[in-house]
Amino acid sequence: MRNTILSGVILGLSLSLAAPAALADHHGGKAAATALASSVKVPEGMPAIDPKDPLYQVDVDQGVSLEDVRQGLELASQERNMNIVNKLDIQEGMKGRGFEAKDPYMIYEVCNLGLGAEIIKGAPEFGAFAPCKIILYGKNGKYKLLTYRPTYALTHLKNFPQETRKIAERIESDMLYIMSKAKEGSF
Repeated sequence: MRNTILSGVILGLSLSLAAPAALADHHGGKAAATALASSVKVPEGMPAIDPKDPLYQVDVDQGVSLEDVRQGLELASQERNMNIVNKLDIQEGMKGRGFEAKDPYMIYEVCNLGLGAEIIKGAPEFGAFAPCKIILYGKNGKYKLLTYRPTYALTHLKNFPQETRKIAERIESDMLYIMSKAKEGSF
């Protein structure tokens, strides 16, 4: 059972990282992703968006504690009307199943229900990417934040209204804002 759970987590993570790039190549999503990336507001002090990358990652500022990052995530989410609908503590789950898990790994599932309803109305298939996620993890003594980009996900869908694109841009901008506050431990 332990190996099955661990294998499922590893397989799920590897598929979620590899599939969007393969789909973009197949559907010509790179050009659309580039156009969308240019219209997403990146907060000051945050890295630029790589339009070819479905993921956006940022290092947590040096000296910011894990608890400060968590509080920053929660408060910035509230500020942007993004509800944290679930928190998965993978590290604790692994420990509870007898695996060594020394580095933190948290998955925050966040959603603005109003924006979510609007984007799904225009592109019901977008629900496959919902709710949005912000990953907080530790590696080599440093913390990192990671999310997938809603605008990139949208490039894999067809025949949706222009307003749907604008909603994806707003959601992505909100996600980057939340990450910017969390990486600083701002609250």
